[in-house]
Amino acid sequence: MMSPRTNNVLAAAVLVFGLIAGAGAAQAEGGATLLGMRFPARVASFAFQDTTDYESRSAGGGYSAKYLNGREWADVYVYTLGRSNIPQTYESGVSKTQYEQAASVIPKAAQMGAYRSAKPLKAFSLPARGTPRFDCGRFAIVSKEGQANDSVLCVTNRNGKFIKVRLSGPKGSLTNAEVSGFITPWLRDF
Repeated sequence: MMSPRTNNVLAAAVLVFGLIAGAGAAQAEGGATLLGMRFPARVASFAFQDTTDYESRSAGGGYSAKYLNGREWADVYVYTLGRSNIPQTYESGVSKTQYEQAASVIPKAAQMGAYRSAKPLKAFSLPARGTPRFDCGRFAIVSKEGQANDSVLCVTNRNGKFIKVRLSGPKGSLTNAEVSGFITPWLRDF
């Protein structure tokens, strides 16, 4: 038989575990808000999964949210790099510089063995008409296991932060409409 004190400690531990588990479920169902940016439960046909905290490891590293849609996935990052001079609205030079830095990491990851290969295919802007507000590029990536994947990287600056979106899926699965449908809402809604 356990003492009343042991019962109380055990009950408190079960309660705390239940609250933590419940909070995780609420986050997965309802999205999250990080660095003042809302990560909704759904974007186009993609469902929110979880977040990763880079900020606690390195100031300015920000956060990311993972979204899934069948065999396709998306990671959305919001970060500052510790800079206080990021413009509030899209500025081509600032955004393109950050895009080029992020895009250079993809082939380097292949050189370091994260992928068998990673080849840049085409650079473009979103939206396709009007003022571009995301600088983007499409990549052909072959995983270490030999799976051919498409990957799209888009970067912008907004509200004094950088927003980076990376969509990936099996080769041929990421149509231009699907890419635009996932990326464009990040310009206006969140």
